Amino acid sequence: MKRLGIWIAIVLLFSPLGFGLEVSPRYAKAIAGARASGAGNASVAQPQDSDSIFSNPALMSHSGISELSFTGYEFFQTQYTLLNGSYEWNDWVVGVGMAQTGVKDVPEATYSGGTITETGSSVANSNTIYKLGISRALLSNLWVGANASYTYHQIHNSSASGVGADVGLAFDISPHIRLGLAMDNVSQPVLKWSDSYEETLASTLRFGTAFKLDSKTTLLMDYHKTGSDKGSIHAGVEQYIHPLVQVRFGTNNSGLTTGATLSLRNLKINIAYSMSPEAHIDDVFRFGLGYQIQ
Repeated sequence: MKRLGIWIAIVLLFSPLGFGLEVSPRYAKAIAGARASGAGNASVAQPQDSDSIFSNPALMSHSGISELSFTGYEFFQTQYTLLNGSYEWNDWVVGVGMAQTGVKDVPEATYSGGTITETGSSVANSNTIYKLGISRALLSNLWVGANASYTYHQIHNSSASGVGADVGLAFDISPHIRLGLAMDNVSQPVLKWSDSYEETLASTLRFGTAFKLDSKTTLLMDYHKTGSDKGSIHAGVEQYIHPLVQVRFGTNNSGLTTGATLSLRNLKINIAYSMSPEAHIDDVFRFGLGYQIQ
């Protein structure tokens, strides 16, 4: 309990470092299911079942299960949907994923002479990322994975798309410590807009550790960095309070997070709540379901 208390203090120390929704002006830097969100999105070294296709594809084979999962939430007028699936085949695990964020029916307006006038029409802004991944264990303590990704973005009447690749690695250096490393958009894909404008997606590097205190408690810490942006620190704790119930909390470098998982045979119910007291905006509640296919 003393070591757990020290880790909680560390999480609280990092929580006020600054607020950020973890989105660039157009593209999400981090996509997380409800389980990872509850632990501050510290997920690079901790298996997230089929959601691992977005956090670290190498961990899909660490989980070694066939699963379908869903996560959703609404933030202001923005809808967020995450759909993932994984299938174990011999020594391989194949995964698919889709993450979509979007704002619909935003009133269009013009500005002239200090006056804002609505035109009566509306605009939409959406971003969709599709991933196809594969993962396997090379050794009893070493897992690798890779994704092919396709990004489609639409702003009003303009759209853009591009193809990229992700890689991931996970390594147990002891029965209690796991390291994880993942990079999204390794090749820095170029999005080509319909108006001939081109935009390069920066690579995102994530490094994480998972330290298993005992059979019930795991401590997590990640470092995420996209392009030339300032890196962010993520820390969390996962704790089993019952064989069927797991609770977690952490910080995503923008505020405190908390969450829980209820396991009912093949079904997992995940919830997460992200608090953002420094942002003066609404907090975010995520809900997720995972169904293990036997």
